[in-house]
Amino acid sequence: DALGEVFGFGSVAESRPMRIIGITPDGRYRDISDTGTGFVYLPYRQRPRSGMHVFVRSDAGLRAVDQRMSEIQSRIDPRLLKPLAQPLEDIASLTLLPQKIAGGLATALGVLGSLLAGIGLYGMLAQLVASHTHEIGVRIALGAAPAAIRRRMIWIGARPAVWGAGLGMLLSVLAAGTLEGFLFGVRGRDTLAFAAGLTLLAMICAAALARPALKAARVLPSEALRDE
Repeated sequence: DALGEVFGFGSVAESRPMRIIGITPDGRYRDISDTGTGFVYLPYRQRPRSGMHVFVRSDAGLRAVDQRMSEIQSRIDPRLLKPLAQPLEDIASLTLLPQKIAGGLATALGVLGSLLAGIGLYGMLAQLVASHTHEIGVRIALGAAPAAIRRRMIWIGARPAVWGAGLGMLLSVLAAGTLEGFLFGVRGRDTLAFAAGLTLLAMICAAALARPALKAARVLPSEALRDE
């Protein structure tokens, strides 16, 4: 609907009328996550600038493009400064640096939290096995299989881990929607990311529960009753 309309461009003191002759799709200019910002394309003669960006699409390497651009510029005006050629991927990567740093920091904190949870789980189950050595010895003496003792200890330690993982997943899903504005190229509710996080947490919990459970299954009734 804006096509053909006239608007004032520039500051109040230097405003001049501009007629809209075309409309382009939305784009990102200041930041790669930029949305909803209005921009105007102007011919160079209407608004000359001292600096300019030239976009070149080529299958040749960066060195060949740089050399060719320098030759073209020298033919236009040899007094101009040599252009600086940069791959567009490098410029885009630079704009994504804050997101990459935040993502790396969040990943490191997540792994550290999982390790601390595993250490706490190991300590809890080891203390439980130590305090129930007499009971475990009696169970084994009455015919309980070591595999049953091992499964019981693992289940006791796994219950808080399962509840914690479920609560963490719920909070993560709720928080993912608010983080999508800071992400680019990925979705906040990425199934693969959630699956990878759960897999890592399960591996840490399994490693934390394995040693105390094996220790409980190897309790000798004679030693347990003698210690008591």
